[in-house]
Amino acid sequence: MTTEANLGDGFLPVERLLHRGIGICIGSDSNVRIDPFEELRELDGIARRQAGRRDVLTVDALLSIGSDEGAASLGLEAWPEIAIDAAHPQLRGVGEPLSALVAGCSADVVVRSG
Repeated sequence: MTTEANLGDGFLPVERLLHRGIGICIGSDSNVRIDPFEELRELDGIARRQAGRRDVLTVDALLSIGSDEGAASLGLEAWPEIAIDAAHPQLRGVGEPLSALVAGCSADVVVRSG
């Protein structure tokens, strides 16, 4: 998503797709850095810019796009579960960790997957 946005062709009509019940997933064609939280923020930013308002995508919707919908797009029932380091500096003192994951954390907060 971020590399596509950099090329100017990653601006999909997010809200229209959601209203039509079309699933959205994220991804990257970069082999240098893959950060799903960064990809979710880019998708959220695209949706905000298109709609001209906040709250187009909820935190739950973004996390679903980054997990359930992404897995489904590849024909998987689910991704392996991950664990988040709640003591990571990016999450220290945060009251709502799921919101923080989407709003500003990097994939460095993931300590283990499936």
